[in-house]
Amino acid sequence: MSNTESERLAILTDLGVLDTPASLDLDRITRVACEVFDVPISLVSLIDCDRQWFKSRVGLSVAETARDISFCTHAVDANETLVVPDALADPRFRNNPLVTHEPGIRFYAGRPLRSLGGFPLGTLCVIDRKSRPFSAHQRQLLDDLATMAEQYFHALESQRRLERARQSHQRTAMVYERIVEQASVGIALVAADGTWLEVNGRFAGMLGYSIGQMHGMRFQQMTLPDDLARSVAAFQQLLSGRTPSYSLEKRYVRSDGKALWVQVAVSRLTDPEDEHPRAIMVATDIASRKQAELDLANLHAELESRVIERTTQLNNAVSTLEREAGQRRVAELQVKEERERFHATLENATDAFIEVDEAGRIQMWNRSAEQTFGWSKQEAIGQDAASLILPPAQRPAHHAAFTHALAAHTRRLMGKRLELTAQRKTGEQFPVEMTLSVTSLGNRTLVNAFIHDISQRKLDEKRIRQAALRLKTITDNLPALVGYVDNQQIYRFHNRQHEIFFADTSLQIDDRHVRQIFGEYLYAIAEPYLQRALAGEEVSFEFQTSAKRGSRWFHIHLVPERGEERDGKEGQEISGAYVLATDITDRKHREHGLQHAATHDYLTGLPNRRSFVQQLDEAMARARTKDLKFALMYIDLDDFKSVNDRFGHDVGDALLRRFSTIAHSAFRADDFIARLAGDEFVAIVEGLSATGDDLKVICDRLQAMLCVEQEIGGHVMRISASIGAAVTDGNTDRKTLLRMADQAMYQAKQQGKGRVVISR
Repeated sequence: MSNTESERLAILTDLGVLDTPASLDLDRITRVACEVFDVPISLVSLIDCDRQWFKSRVGLSVAETARDISFCTHAVDANETLVVPDALADPRFRNNPLVTHEPGIRFYAGRPLRSLGGFPLGTLCVIDRKSRPFSAHQRQLLDDLATMAEQYFHALESQRRLERARQSHQRTAMVYERIVEQASVGIALVAADGTWLEVNGRFAGMLGYSIGQMHGMRFQQMTLPDDLARSVAAFQQLLSGRTPSYSLEKRYVRSDGKALWVQVAVSRLTDPEDEHPRAIMVATDIASRKQAELDLANLHAELESRVIERTTQLNNAVSTLEREAGQRRVAELQVKEERERFHATLENATDAFIEVDEAGRIQMWNRSAEQTFGWSKQEAIGQDAASLILPPAQRPAHHAAFTHALAAHTRRLMGKRLELTAQRKTGEQFPVEMTLSVTSLGNRTLVNAFIHDISQRKLDEKRIRQAALRLKTITDNLPALVGYVDNQQIYRFHNRQHEIFFADTSLQIDDRHVRQIFGEYLYAIAEPYLQRALAGEEVSFEFQTSAKRGSRWFHIHLVPERGEERDGKEGQEISGAYVLATDITDRKHREHGLQHAATHDYLTGLPNRRSFVQQLDEAMARARTKDLKFALMYIDLDDFKSVNDRFGHDVGDALLRRFSTIAHSAFRADDFIARLAGDEFVAIVEGLSATGDDLKVICDRLQAMLCVEQEIGGHVMRISASIGAAVTDGNTDRKTLLRMADQAMYQAKQQGKGRVVISR
């Protein structure tokens, strides 16, 4: 295994993404990929040491395959986009089980997904079961979608890095705090005038004060007058540099007025640029030892009478002194280690740390500052901070604001994260995030700044905006309405097809309620389905609407969006729903045409035999339910064959069409008329009166309209028809009713042309 492969696998393992649940973000990308490239399969594949595992998959049921048969392995090994137009024609893949068996790959296109360091972790690929070309435009679209998918893994990788740095910083700060606060000796930071700048809890407790009470007090006012001159002289020698440190025994006055013997070890903090030197003091409570020394003096007076007792006490006292001396050495070592650790923490901080004085000149400059700005510590210390790290155009404004803030004691920006443009030694300008704090040492004010280079973050934000713009462009050019509404039914995203559908390019859609956009009529249809989607159900429905361009049919698909994943589990809260509306008007027209053709006669446009049978059954059921009568009429055109033989089929067809027109006028609007075959027609007349006179009126009207001379196909002629009718209350079965009407029609024909026979 190569070093590059080992590093790649290490990054993949560190992400902790293998064998985890699917990601909603990646699932959206693979679904969009299937739609954009019109393919059945789209995958986000991660290449492990011996397998390829799918973090997101559309159109494929298995979650992983062996690495040695993976197409994506080739793309990862080459670290570039792989396109296979026809797998059967490619010697690398023609015998591959994924080609010869399920899923039957013919076409493959995969683009590597790279880590922040450029290592290929896997691919975004699209697969088809038929061979096809792959244009340069499609390759660019695949690259755009893959870049969006990479952001998911880049975010995970950045999060892991940030978490490790945060934990390291917390451990360092915790250890430092514990060492100082849990030390068994008193520790204090002393200003040049003797003021306590910082004290630990042990030292404050020794003197009977709280830490807050100790701040601002001076050691001179707390020293026993008999020991003051000696203490001040030793401290002045330390400050003047004549000695780097000193140790002496002295007495402090406790808060209760009692004297406390301590052993103090004082060392100067060495900083050649510090105009106000400070000192670290370690104080050890030696009251016990002093009492022992007093006891020794008393015992010495009784030496002759109590030699054995005095010797024992002397030995005990010596042991105590040795133990305390050891404790003092340990305390001094701890103070030294704490001081070194503090400086090491600043030197190894990942952010640049800069400390400036009231004049804006640099006092501290850590290693990260050197790396960020390019100036060494020797070059930076003592220089004007703005001149080193800000572009020339910003320096005057910075100086004015800095001077005003210090003079007015303004703390408005302290502790806040500020974004501004900085400049490196090379002149390169780049964005940074800066956090300010102020430290007051006596009459001196120091401003501390932690500065973080956010170039990569800004670049990532730009890429996210570009990816969002590309996604908006893609959806704007889809032949469908694509949108997103939140769980309050407020539009948060829509594509351009909304303006086209509503025929209003100035319509404000985003941040408005669905009811306001759809109107009351459409909202009443869509609202129940929208509620189901916001309850977590994926739903589809169809509806017909009237837009300015005419009546249209739409198929609506609603997909709920769940909340963010927590602990590897998909969130249960529904944050909104995605809307996909497809125009299916043409399909509806085709379906209606097919249905009409199946139930109507193509020549006359009247219902055919299939429609007649269905209508007859329904009429019989209604008659039985409502206790009403209806009539079934058989109508046969007289001498139709002779018209066909004499004038031809075109005239015969015209005659049939003319009869259907006349019949529509003769019958009532609710009556049913159909053509069975040839010149045979039927009619169903419902809602007859008890006498049945209305049926005779309809038959007479039809005969009267038919006997008028008609010009048909250029020939003048009269049409006559033989009519047989059977009246029933619905209790007669269909077969019997048909036979009764047919027999009545033949009786009418036997009586001559244009006759009507009604069977009751």
